[in-house]
Order: sequence, then C-alpha cells, then structure tokens
Amino acid sequence: MFDPKQAIEWLISKQQLCLSMELPLTELIAEINQYVDQFSEEDLSGLADLFALYGELLESLDGADLKDYQSLIGEVAQQLAALFSEPAEVEIRALAALLQDSRWPDPVPAEDANFLLDLLQDDCARLTSTTDKTAAGAGNDHVDCPSNMDGQLPGLYSLLHKMGESLPDFTEELSDQFYELIDDYSERDWAGVADLLALYGELLAQLPDMAEGAVAKQLNAALLQLFKEQSEASVTSVFELMQNNTWPEPVAEEDTAFLAELLIQDLQRLSDSAENSIELVTDDLDTSADDLAALSLLGPDGTLLATEEETRLPEEVPAALDSDVSVVDENTVPAFCRIDISLLEEQGPQVEPAVIEMLSQSIRQLAEQWQNDEPPQTLASESQEALTTVARALETINLIGVKVLVEGLMLNFELLQKDRSALTSERKRAIQSCLSAFNDYFADIDNYAAQQTLLDQFVDTPLLCRPTTDEASFIMGLLALATLQTSKDIVQEQASPDDVALHESGAIDPQLLDMLHNELPALSDELLSSMQRVLDQDDKTALRNAQRAVHTLKGLANMAGIRGLANIAHRLEDVMDFLTEAEQLPGPGLKGDMLEACDCIASISEAVTDGSAAPSNALPVLQSIMDWDYRLKTEGVEALQSDQTAVRQDGNAQTVETSGAAEEAENSATIRSETPVFRVPRNILDNLFRLAGESSTLNTQLDEEITQLRGFTRVNRDRHRNLQRILFELEQQFSEQMSLQPQFDESSEEFDPLEMDRYNEMHTVISRVQEAVADVRDVTQDMERHIQNLNALHIAQSGLQKETLENVLNTRLVEARTISSRLQRILRQACRVTDKQARLVIVGEDTLVDSHILNQLADPLLHIIRNAVDHGLESPNLRKQRQKPEQGTITLTFALRNDQIQVTCQDDGDGINTQKVLAIANEKQLINPDMPITAQDAHRLILIPGFSTRAGISQLSGRGIGMDVVYQQILRLQGTLDISSVSGEGTTFSLSMPASSLMIRTLLVRCGKQVFALAGHGVEQSLLSLDGKLRSEGDQLFFDYAGEELPTYALEGLLEQSGYNYLDSGAVNPVLIINMGSGERAAVLVKEIIAHRELAFKQMSDFVPEIPGIPGLTILANGEAAPIIDLPGRVRHQRTMLSDMPVIPEIAGDLELPRLLVVDDSLSARKSLEILLKDTGYEVMTAIDGLDALNQIRKRQPDLILTDMEMPRMSGVELSAVLSNREETADIPVVMITSRSTEKHRREAMNAGIKAYLTKPWTENQLLDLVENLLADAYV
Repeated sequence: MFDPKQAIEWLISKQQLCLSMELPLTELIAEINQYVDQFSEEDLSGLADLFALYGELLESLDGADLKDYQSLIGEVAQQLAALFSEPAEVEIRALAALLQDSRWPDPVPAEDANFLLDLLQDDCARLTSTTDKTAAGAGNDHVDCPSNMDGQLPGLYSLLHKMGESLPDFTEELSDQFYELIDDYSERDWAGVADLLALYGELLAQLPDMAEGAVAKQLNAALLQLFKEQSEASVTSVFELMQNNTWPEPVAEEDTAFLAELLIQDLQRLSDSAENSIELVTDDLDTSADDLAALSLLGPDGTLLATEEETRLPEEVPAALDSDVSVVDENTVPAFCRIDISLLEEQGPQVEPAVIEMLSQSIRQLAEQWQNDEPPQTLASESQEALTTVARALETINLIGVKVLVEGLMLNFELLQKDRSALTSERKRAIQSCLSAFNDYFADIDNYAAQQTLLDQFVDTPLLCRPTTDEASFIMGLLALATLQTSKDIVQEQASPDDVALHESGAIDPQLLDMLHNELPALSDELLSSMQRVLDQDDKTALRNAQRAVHTLKGLANMAGIRGLANIAHRLEDVMDFLTEAEQLPGPGLKGDMLEACDCIASISEAVTDGSAAPSNALPVLQSIMDWDYRLKTEGVEALQSDQTAVRQDGNAQTVETSGAAEEAENSATIRSETPVFRVPRNILDNLFRLAGESSTLNTQLDEEITQLRGFTRVNRDRHRNLQRILFELEQQFSEQMSLQPQFDESSEEFDPLEMDRYNEMHTVISRVQEAVADVRDVTQDMERHIQNLNALHIAQSGLQKETLENVLNTRLVEARTISSRLQRILRQACRVTDKQARLVIVGEDTLVDSHILNQLADPLLHIIRNAVDHGLESPNLRKQRQKPEQGTITLTFALRNDQIQVTCQDDGDGINTQKVLAIANEKQLINPDMPITAQDAHRLILIPGFSTRAGISQLSGRGIGMDVVYQQILRLQGTLDISSVSGEGTTFSLSMPASSLMIRTLLVRCGKQVFALAGHGVEQSLLSLDGKLRSEGDQLFFDYAGEELPTYALEGLLEQSGYNYLDSGAVNPVLIINMGSGERAAVLVKEIIAHRELAFKQMSDFVPEIPGIPGLTILANGEAAPIIDLPGRVRHQRTMLSDMPVIPEIAGDLELPRLLVVDDSLSARKSLEILLKDTGYEVMTAIDGLDALNQIRKRQPDLILTDMEMPRMSGVELSAVLSNREETADIPVVMITSRSTEKHRREAMNAGIKAYLTKPWTENQLLDLVENLLADAYV
C-alpha cells in the first residue's frame, strides 16, 4: 500500500544526500517525478501538483551551485516534514509562499500557487482523516530514529519500523523500498549493512513456507535495536536469530562470520559520524575563538607584521565553514611541513619565466579537472599523482616554498582518500581555490600580495591539514626568497659535477620509469636527425623539430629527477629558443657545439637506460652550451655574426642523403610521423611471434596429414575395387553351385525354374553384401569429395596463414635509418678523438630489417666505423699529400637480397697493411712462417682475439678486441664476414646474415636415424656425387667440380656421429656446396635429402650450453624436434686456420641403441617422455594403452618399459601382470610413472611385477638415472 507520508520522508532524505553531493540533482528530480505519478494514481492531485512544481524549480537549478540555495531548499524540506503533523492550512500556505520565493531562478506564478492551495487542503484533509482513524490501532507513527542514521543511512530506521508493524505480511511496496535501500547502500560502500539487509530479505522470502512468523518479528526488533545501540552485542543477537532453526533455511555460520567484520566497520563509521558531526549555526555557536590558531604574518622584508593576539580570529566561524565540515582529531593529522630555518638563510632562486609558465600550465590543467563532475575520490588520487611530478620539478629549480605548499596539498589528498566522508563540497571548493592561487602566484612570484594570498588559501580554509602559525611564517619566508630572472640578473655560470649527475631523485613511478626508458632513445635519435639536417641543409624547420624534441627530453628528465640530462637539455633548448625567435641559424662554431651537445644527450640517454655512468665529456659540453647561452642573452645576434667568421676545424661527420633529395627525405619522414602507431608490450609481441611460428608448424603438419589422408583414400579405393572383384567371384561360384542341383521333376506341380526364379538364404546374404559394398562406395565417394574440398580450403587457409605470418613478421621490421643517428654520433666521436675528418654516406636507409637483428647488428657496425676512422682513414695532411680530399668518406650500404641482409662498409682510406699484419702474426706465433698465406687469409688475421696492429692503447684501439667482437656477433647471427682491401684505396667489410630471426629456410636431411634441418643461408648449390669426382687423400676428402677442388666433409663427421661409406663406387649421394665467406667454398656430403621447408626457428633453452654451428631447433611436420645445423659454422668449428681435422668419420657398425617403450594415454606426457629419451640417445617406441603396448611388443620387443598406471582398455598394472606371466617378456624391466603416491597403489604395482615406482612430478635427472641403472642391471 502506497504511504504518502513515507514517500515524502523518503524524498526529504534523498534531498539531504543531494545537498551533500552524494546524489546527483538529476536523480533526485527523477525520483520526484516518479512520486508525482504515484500521487496522481492515488488521486492526490494536490500533492502531485506540488511536487511537479517543486521538480520544475529544482530543474531550473541545473548547473548552479546548490549551496547557494541550501537554506531555501531546507525551508521547503522543513515544511514538507511538518505537513501532516502541524495545522494543515498554515503549512500549505507556507509551502505556497516558498514556491513563489524570488530566490528561485524562475519562481512559481501566483495564480498557480493559489490554485494549488485548494487542492492541497483537500488532500491533507483526506490524509489527516485517514490517519486519525488508524491512530488507535497503529499507535504513534513517530519513529525515534538515531540522529546519525538519517544522515548516513536515510530511511532505513523508519522502513524497518514499518516492516515490523506489517510482519508477517511483506507487501510489494515495502519490498521495493527495502531492496532499493540495499542497492543504494551498496553503491555508497556500506557493504556490511547492505549484506545484512540482503540476508534479512532472503529470510523474509521464506515466510510463506513457515507456520508462524514470530521469529521474523523478533529479528526485525533486533535489527532496530542494532541500529539504535550500534554495538557488537546487538550484532550477536541479530546473528543468533538469523541462524535460528525455525527458518526453513537459516543463515550459515560461515556467512555471518564473514559478515561480522564488515558490519562492525559500518557500525563504527556510524558511531564516528555521530561523534564528529557538528552543526554550525550562527545563532547557536559553541566554538571558542581560543580554540583557533592565530596567524603570524611576514611582510615582504621578512619582518613580523602582527602578533598572535593582534591576529586572533573573532569569536565567530568564517562563513566558509558551513554544516558540511567535519571536525578531525588534531592528534591524528600529521604536520603540514617540517620547519628548517637554514633554508631561509640560503640564496633564493632566480627562476626563468619559461619554467614558471611550464609549471603554471601543469597546475592549470589540474585546476580544470577539479571544475569537472568527476568523482571526488578519483580526483584526489589523480591529483596526488600529478602533483608528485610538479613537486619533483619544483625541487629541481629550487622553488622550495611552493614545493612545501604542493606537498601539503598532496598530504590533504592522502587524508581525503583515507576518509571518503571527509571530502565535502566545501573542501572541494577549498582545493579549487588553492590551485587557482597557485596560478595567480606564478603570474607574479615577486608580488607580496600574491604570496600572501597563496598562503591564505591554505591557512583560512577547511582543509584537513593546515599550516600552523610557525609553519605559515616559515613558508612565507621561503616564498619571499624566490624572484623572477631578468636580463640584468644574467651572470656567467660555471657547471659543476653535480649538474651532470644522473642519479634519479626519490622514488619514481614504475610507469614513468618505463616510459622514460622507451622514449629516451627515440627522442635522442629524433634530436640527432633534426640537428644533422640543420648542419647539412641549414633547415630552420629541422631546428624547430629539434627544439620540440629537446623540450620533451627536458620534461622527461625533470619528471624523473635526472639533473644531468635535464640541465643539458634545458640549456640547449634556451639556445634553440633564441635562434628560433630571432629566426637565425647557428654559425660554424655554435653548430659544432650544439651537435656535440646532442651527441652527449644521446650518450646520457643510453647511460640512463643501461644504468651506466655519465659520459666523460658531459661537464665540458654543458659548460660550452652554458657559455653560448650567456653570450646569446648578453650579446644577442652579434654573437652569431661573430661566429660566422670563425671556421671550426673539427672532425664532425657529414651525412649525405642517398635515397633521394633532402626534400623527399623530409616528406617521407613527415609521412612516417603521420602514420598512426601505438605501443605494444614486448611480451605480447613475443607471444604473437611464437603463436605465428606455432601456426606455421601446425599448418605444415596439417598439410602432411591431408597428404596422408589422400593417400589413404587411394588405398581405400584400390581395396574397394578388390572387394568388388571378390564379391563378383563369390556370386559366380554360387551360381555355379545352384546350377549343379538335381533336374526339375516334370510330375511335380511346382513351377519350373524357367517359370519362376528360386532364392534361398545365400541369395539374400549376397544381395545384402552387394548393397553394403555399394553403400561403402557412395560413402567413399562422398569422403573423397569432402577431402578434395578440405584440400581446397587448406590451400586457401595456407595462403591466409602465409599472409598473416608475413604481416606478423613485418611488425618486427624497422628501417635501417633507426640506427643512423647512433652511427653518425660514433663517427663524430671517433673523429674528435683522432683529429680526423670524415663523412658518413648511408645507402639504403629505407631497407626494412628485423629489429632483433638490427639491434644485434648495431654494435658490430659501431666497431667497424670506429676501426675505419682509426685504422683506415689517413690524417687530413697525409690525405692532402696523396691528393685525396681532406675529409674521408665511409659508405655504409644496406640491402636485402635472397632473404639475406647484406651490409657493406667501405672507406677510402689506406687499406690494410698486409705485410704489417703478417709480421705481427709471426711475432705472436699465430701462423707458420713456412706456410704460404694469401692476402685474403692475411686480412682475416685481424679477426683473431687479441690481434691489433696498434703498438699503444688508445680510446679507440690497441686492445685487440674490436674486430673479434664483431666477428663473434656476426657468427651468432648465423652470418658471414668478408674482408677485401686494396692498398691506398681502402677497405670493404661485407656482412651477410638471415633476414628473419623467426622463420628459416631449411633443407631436411637424414643422418643416421635422425632428421636434421640444414639452414639454407649457407648452402649455395645442391648436386649429386655424379656431377663431380669424390676422392680421398689420406684422411682428407675432396670433391672436384667445375675445375675447383673443394675440401669435403661428411655430415656425420660434422655432427660427430658414426659415418657412412661415401667412397663406395656404386653409391650416388647428394653433395651440398657451402659458402664459407671470403670467396671460400666447401662441400658437405649427406646420405639423404628429404625436403625443402620454411620452418619456425626456436632458440635453445638457457640451460643448454652454446653449441657451435647449432643455433636452435625446429618442429617437423610429424611433431618431432629437429636441430638446425649451420653448416659453415660446423665446418669452422671442425677446422682451424692452421690445420684441418680428419673429415672421414668412422663407418657405423651394427650397434643398436637401447629400445624403450613409453605407454601413456596422455599425448603430452607421452611426447615429452619420448623427446627426452630420444634426446638422451635412446630408441623410443610409444603406445597409447596396455593393449596397444602388447601389440608393439609382439612386433618388436623393447629393453625397458615406462608406463602410466591408469589407462583405458588395459591399465599399467594389468600390462605388467601380463608381461610377468609370459616367459619371453618376464625379464623386461617395467617402470611405472604415476601421480598416485599412496602405499596402496605402490603395493599393488609391486605385486604386478614392476621394477621401479616413480611418482609425478619427477625430474629429468631422476628418471634418466633410473633408466640407466635398470638397463645396466638387465644387460648384466
């Protein structure tokens, strides 16, 4: 039944939530409109019109601050609450007058209000009459609700009271209100109360199944007592009644145990709100002015302007402190700041306007967020995180006063997050005022009034944590120290080691640190590229791009507190700012210093990401840029004009655009920058590559399966034809048998055989067999048609899979230009150290390279470039004497040919001094003096570890580890390195390696009983032994082909396995021609070539030691793992530069490996055991259960059996019992591997005759040792 009075009480409670900003105004208006409809349905047109007009008045407040209308709305609520308890006529007229009040933006017209009077009087008379009639039975409707319940849990106490009166009936109206309360409390984080009411509702739903509802009334009374007393004892009483066995399904004890903690927390919140809430009313104020701290204010010169007595606040509360403010225990609030008087004695900072503007912009963005309607708790959390960055930046520029205030505001945010109810609308406005005051202060930091206003926002506001008198005086003194820098304040500065320190100040957000490590390399490369265009092309647009890049770098460094990077970037940005504002380009001297500063920034970025120390030239580079900054600010454009006459004799490298004109390069860069990109975590990409490789492997396996299936259909077709032939023969023989029966008796009255066919059961059987064969033929034809369709779909899917794989691989492709900046920087550094001049020409910068390969290729290229500058290029004077340009040229070329990345580095220097290399090799006894060595072999001597042509050690050379590192890295990439040099003309290093690190083209071959995948990048040609002549000289093999004598190796010898007699005159074997690099070739003999496949490359596990020439493995179509063999690497491993090892392996005998049988119904377990045992060197058979194992044993008897215990058809125990009872298999040791670890299972297995019982999980060493011991015992 609809209760108008209860509806009005409910709306009043919702209105209170709206005023406290806990309920949006739109939701309140929506509920009012719902009750308007209900009043109309109850024929209460006066109340319906009243709330309709009131809802329109509230709609007119949308967008306005409800605090401005708080008193007016409160008066309306007061009159509504007394509508039925006071004389109706007085209250009705008061309500009509309030609706016409001019304080509303659009008050109700007088005629509408007068018309409403009559309607309301009729409704109130009806309701009063009804109330009088029911007063005797219902008692007093007034509910003595606890004061804190109305504010925190509005409507609950009165609703429980009404439910108690109506029990055991539970009307639909009360039910709707009850569950609406539960939803409301859940949304407002009253989890304990909401769960308690939900359990109560579940119990009340059982009332129709109960004989009587006395326990329900008792529980309702206990709930009322609980919210009245708010004690743990009352909680216990409620839970005991909920667990009463009178209920058909009482509440479980574990549910109440879980609920108890949540409920007690909510009751504590209610209790705290009752103790802490106060109502600040001006005519009934009980707050003494002595309880408020007085403020001591400092003047601009730091003198005391007022004493504590003079500044004592008047005995009234400021208007800003209204009824929403809650008192917080001062003992629990931490200090606003720590007072350090020594800071007031330090020299105040002079802050640049650009820095102030950057800080002001950050605060301004934060202030705009607080103007939005975001949830206050979310704003507090986000603001605390944003101000952390601002505080770090303020510390960097030494603006300590503002930093203290920012940290104090952060402290308030932290307190507000701990107490959700403390974030009132007044405190929200106070925070907005603080943020606005920051912006006003930043507009004029020297202004005393702005300083005082900023401090007042923290002192005279309802913030939870405010400065004390002493703290306010201290902060004011700090604010007075800071000044804004002007041109008169500029002095020549000297950089100190602390200015280039790289340690990060304080704890850094992991997300910020991750962003720092991701962004720094890209930004430094962008800065170097833009600065290089300024150097080469005098491009002002490139200068602005460099300015933006260095600005971003500075911001990142400031956020992370990396002073060294921030200071250099800041000074360089100042110089760039001057140039762009003056629309000038740097002169030769400034260009060189700016370029060196960009190189230093790039080096610092690498040091930060790698965790290494700052570069040694960081301090002089910073000082150089600071000097230029001082000259530009004091001399202006004249400093640039004087620089134009200076010629910088420096070895800065020049990069030449080779892929087109400069304009085309800039356009391509613009297009790349406009391409939308997003960052993907590395682990997701790695998983994507792994899945792509697995998909390719599965596709290969599916192709193999379809091929097998098509073969089976052909076999089935042949067998079907054979069946038809047999059936035809059977039918003929049966007909012949029928014809041999006795002749027909003419005297018989039966039909003659010519008159009527005769049939018996054999005819029926043959006919049924014919029909069955025909049905099988139809099914076979349908199956073949579906297999053809499946094959067509597989072909289409293979195309899509290949396209998908190509796109996945393309995600790792990057242009070679991504390392151009690093290469240019290394060239410039090498030129500075050696006092040489060089330029770097990069051809094919747009070549797409696998990022994994390019990253590993970067260091070798850096070594080669340094080596070219130090060893290859002559000094400028010597080049001039030889009629060469004083500036040397190093050409670096990237190209993609036949799935190979080819990189050449060519210089126009002096070349390799072959005689000097041989002399040093003889001196170090690296070669045999009597052995003839070609110039090409002599050039490769520089790749030997420890070899160097430098007598002394410098920053670039002399240690003998440069080219050795290059060579080893190229070998790890399965590549080759060729060296060619012409004396007086220069040296060329040619590098070649696979283009992809995910997919690899392989040649599948069989060696012994195992399949190997030969990497295709080293194989030039595949021949037959008939195409040439295979011969031996001692222990050496040679293959004569096309007039060339090739040293020959047997694959078995390279893999250190027993060999095959390739010298058999009647044998014809494949021969692979291998490119060893540097123009050298070799031949490798294999026994059988299976197929050519492109397979997924998988790295070896970290636990597998590095094996020369075997970089990884792949998965074959049959699911087996095959090692990938790098033939050039295996050949190099087997021979040295001085002598060749024997290459004719021993001929394999008739020895057989121990044969093991693995029995398990789990494919993964069976395969893992099979692979482990095969990799260990055993021959492995597999079976899916005991019956399958018996069939395998009949065909070929194993030496040892490893079986699971529980399997379909026949278990491991049954299998062991069968084998033990047979004489021919009784001696085969059986190992049971199972997850059953109880003694009962173990005893049953032992009784069945097993030799060992192994429980999962097991270790590889444990299993292999067990197998080895059992086999050893069996062979004894």
